Amino acid sequence: MIRGPYLEQASKEACNALGKQLDVLQQAGYCIKQVDALCHIEDINKAHTNLIIAEAAREHAKWFSRYAHLYKPRTREAIGEGLKIGDLQLSESRTSMCELREYFETLMRAHDVDILVSPPACGPAPEGIHSTGNPVMNLPWTHAGVPVVTVPAGRSGNGLPLGIQLATRFGSDELLLGWTEHIAKVLKALM
Repeated sequence: MIRGPYLEQASKEACNALGKQLDVLQQAGYCIKQVDALCHIEDINKAHTNLIIAEAAREHAKWFSRYAHLYKPRTREAIGEGLKIGDLQLSESRTSMCELREYFETLMRAHDVDILVSPPACGPAPEGIHSTGNPVMNLPWTHAGVPVVTVPAGRSGNGLPLGIQLATRFGSDELLLGWTEHIAKVLKALM
């Protein structure tokens, strides 16, 4: 389990659910370790955001100058910000992806862990279909390009689903899916 600024992005309800999920996994025989990590999450979040909006801006540059008025406001704003990001900053954001991947590899090796667990979202699923929620809890895994799976594992106070996010080393997709199958069976009791 990752502790520190990354986990602090999640709500109290998400953190409490994670605690219950880890208790169930520990009772099933899993060894749970708490690891201080991702203290630089704000830098990771910024690098990822810069990467996404800069690449979107470059992809849309040809059309944006003529059709900006047709883009939805949020997309128009992101592309506008992305156009301000220079090649050097974009290159640094791309480099940070590989650095983060290596960071996870080193972290997992140093603590002898196979899976990094966290809440998959800041809180329960949002009501309705207007938003998929804040992706910030998934962002480091996406930025590093490492395999990650979310397993349903409980319900919030208002009955909406909660889960647990499982991430592992780059290239270990099949191992993660194998572990996930058993973890999902164990955590089914929380549903």
